[in-house]
Amino acid sequence: GSASGKRNRFWLTSGVVCLFLATTVVVGTTAFSAHTQDKASQEAKAKLTKVANLLKRGAYQECQEEAQELREDSPLFEDIQKLGYDCQQLSFAQQLASDGQFKDAIKALMRINFDSIAASDAWHKIAQWSNVSLGEPTKEVINRLGKPTGMERNPSDWTKIWQSLGVDVDPSRWITRKQIYELVPGEITLEILLDCPVLGKGEVHQTDFILAQSVDLSLMEAKLSWILGGNISESIKHGIEQVYHHQANRYGFNTTQFNGVIERDDSNQIRLAIREREIDN
Repeated sequence: GSASGKRNRFWLTSGVVCLFLATTVVVGTTAFSAHTQDKASQEAKAKLTKVANLLKRGAYQECQEEAQELREDSPLFEDIQKLGYDCQQLSFAQQLASDGQFKDAIKALMRINFDSIAASDAWHKIAQWSNVSLGEPTKEVINRLGKPTGMERNPSDWTKIWQSLGVDVDPSRWITRKQIYELVPGEITLEILLDCPVLGKGEVHQTDFILAQSVDLSLMEAKLSWILGGNISESIKHGIEQVYHHQANRYGFNTTQFNGVIERDDSNQIRLAIREREIDN
């Protein structure tokens, strides 16, 4: 009986020791795993911050390469890859623009998500690369944007629209031709309205920047701001917001240099039309 009791106590003690050791191993392994995960999370956050800062600095190629140096099972992998993709598009677009391929560059930038931190930079570049100056010879526009995708003779007369906004239009500057550029089919169209080549100079008389409703409001504001030389007032911002949100169909405005109108057309697109103010006097 005594020997049997000793054996029972031995096995009981051994069981307790084994259970303690097993528990210690599990706890230790869990703690190590948590530490490893926490370290990986911190490294991923640092990587995300670095990639974002490179993007903000305009170091697009370096940003893209930095984003690629990440394992697929890393925390924040998808977020970092999205930024890397945006950097890739910005880098690609910049190269296209440097080669004079502005339409393709704009298309590349439109692949960037509207809610990305890269969007502001992308919209600024789109506004710049799609810009056509009033009075600019059409030959220069074609050299930059390529041949028009469409032409119209004697397009619908904008004179009545301007007059309804209180703008006196010089008859010698009536619009007689329109060139159409589909910069991004279904999303962004540029229309260049030309004055009479006999009575006028045959130069760009008015530019219409037409955007689909799906295009983000911030891109519309960026474009209008670029046209106006950065002088976009709060009242003009409010006007474009009203048209964008279906609270108004048309908003007209004047600056010291331009007459402008923002309107929603019959196709539910938003049109930003600009002409020089001085030619109406």
